[in-house]
Amino acid sequence: MRSTISAAVLGVLFVLPLGCSGSDVDTSTDELGKKKYHYEPSVSDVTFNAGCGVIDANDPKADCTYGFEMTYVKDYVDLTSTITHTTSNTKKTIDITIDTWSYSQIHSMIATRPQTDDLAMLGAKAGETYKVTVYDRKHVVLWSGKVATSYHM
Repeated sequence: MRSTISAAVLGVLFVLPLGCSGSDVDTSTDELGKKKYHYEPSVSDVTFNAGCGVIDANDPKADCTYGFEMTYVKDYVDLTSTITHTTSNTKKTIDITIDTWSYSQIHSMIATRPQTDDLAMLGAKAGETYKVTVYDRKHVVLWSGKVATSYHM
């Protein structure tokens, strides 16, 4: 006895590894009129990396970045991240806005993992402590804390 697979079953098998965003997705239109779909990331930390001073020739992979770093997780691996900031050295505050978005509502279901982006100095002064707040594109607080900068090692 021979079994056949219907076109509907094949369609389900090929669509299964893809995710469709739900109705809670925020949308906007870019400057060219294309529709953008926005998703809220999960921000776990903002830290300051002091660099490593003299680079060890025996360890060329040493992390010698100097400045702020933000660790976050996107809903889908194929989303684009747009990160902006405002720094006030008089108030010692840094407001970071993160927007993760796509032109599509269909996404790969590949597991996402935390990613850490190097944000550089963000206009902050070395040797100071700043109140850092991370917002989504609708100005909802995703993370807040105090981060101390240090002089380059």
